[in-house]
Formats: sequence, C-alpha cells, structure tokens
Amino acid sequence: MQKMLKVYTHRNPYEKCRASSAYGTTQCYQNNIGARIALIQYLVLYLPRLIFKACRRDHIQPLLRRLHWLRMPERISFRLAVLVYRCLHGSAPGYLASDFQRVSHLNARRRLRSSTTSALIAPRTVRSTIGDCTFPATAASVWNRMPESVRSSPSLQVFRSRLKTELFA
Repeated sequence: MQKMLKVYTHRNPYEKCRASSAYGTTQCYQNNIGARIALIQYLVLYLPRLIFKACRRDHIQPLLRRLHWLRMPERISFRLAVLVYRCLHGSAPGYLASDFQRVSHLNARRRLRSSTTSALIAPRTVRSTIGDCTFPATAASVWNRMPESVRSSPSLQVFRSRLKTELFA
C-alpha cells in the first residue's frame, strides 16, 4: 500500500496532495497555514517601513500605530470578533448566526453570575488539533476573551473602535 501512495507537489509550495492509485482518491491538505500567516506578517511589518522610509532597525510599533494597522494575530481576532458581533445582532447570514448561543439563554445557567454577561457557549470539540480551529469554537473563544465593555457596544462602529483600541493596548 505504501508503494501505491505518491506525493505530488504543486506550484504552491504550501499545498501537497497525496493520491492513492489503488482507490483513485486524492486528499489535499494545507501543509503550513502558519507559513502563510508568517508571510503576511512579514509584509505587514515591511510595508510601514517602506511607506515612512524608515530604517530596518527602527521600531515598527509606532509606525503601525500611525497607520492604525494591527499585527496578524490581532487582525485575525478583530475579523472574527466583528463577524460574531454581526451574527449576534442579525446582520450576518443565518447559517453563521445559528452556530452561536449565549450563556444567558440556557435554563441551567440562568442563576449563575455568567448569565448576566454576553458570553457565548464554546462548543466542545473532539479533536484539539482540528476541532479547535473550527469557526464556532475559535470565534466563541475570541468573543469570550474580550472585556464586557467592548462586547456591549451599541453599534458596529462603536464596537470596531473599542475593539481596535483594546487590541492596540
């Protein structure tokens, strides 16, 4: 069986496919999502130096603040949090909004202190490597990590402003 498996590499160095000639199936997977994020992070750190004509040894954080740019992990959290806000306030598609449930909506938790917050229930995952990367699990954990003052924003613009301030701190 091992002799039947062949590994094909495509023009994209991050994507590999394994094809089994015995079953005629092809299984593609992303090899390094972290490498793609690192490449984008490199560009996010390089472009401010290019825009402001800064030296390579200059600190990047003041330049990012002047441009109001976030680093990649914070940028991903920002996008997820905005999408969750839209889901909870009815401006996102229904198939995304159906993945989230507030803690206060559960009958078993109505008497707990957490029922007064706007926290979401993080779904249980079977596999920590794959399951924790799903949209509902990741978005709920990002949402629950934010302070209550950001989560209880009255509008999307206020939410984005407070969230960006929180992520810059």
